[in-house]
Amino acid sequence: MNALVKLVVSTALLSVLVVPALAAGSVVGVWHGMIRYDMSKLPPNLAPAQRRTLEARAKDHEKDTISLEIKNDHSFVIIVTGKGTMPPPVRGTWTQANGKVSLQTTKPGVPESPKAFILSKDGRTLTFSYGPTTMTFRKS
Repeated sequence: MNALVKLVVSTALLSVLVVPALAAGSVVGVWHGMIRYDMSKLPPNLAPAQRRTLEARAKDHEKDTISLEIKNDHSFVIIVTGKGTMPPPVRGTWTQANGKVSLQTTKPGVPESPKAFILSKDGRTLTFSYGPTTMTFRKS
């Protein structure tokens, strides 16, 4: 009887711990990323002061490290570290469908949310592009 109880408990633990991870797909885990800017995609009529601001921001972001943790419970957190003043962690929920992972922030006032990241065919890269900005994450 003791072996039967162990089998039942093991099966229950397996279903609680492993099945949600498999159902969520390969995106659950820690991802490390970067933001890059393609200045050739800026509007040609952009004021010089705005262009300088964006160029300075792009240079600052080159030194940033971005960590994205996608959790089994369909929540996520993004933490940016680097030089200067860093934004607070961004939290929200995520969904996955049709080769895309959508991140919906739960912080009010965050622009352009949700963001749909393209998941690479091998499941190791998430990429989001908007205008001159490209954000890329690689799974650890």
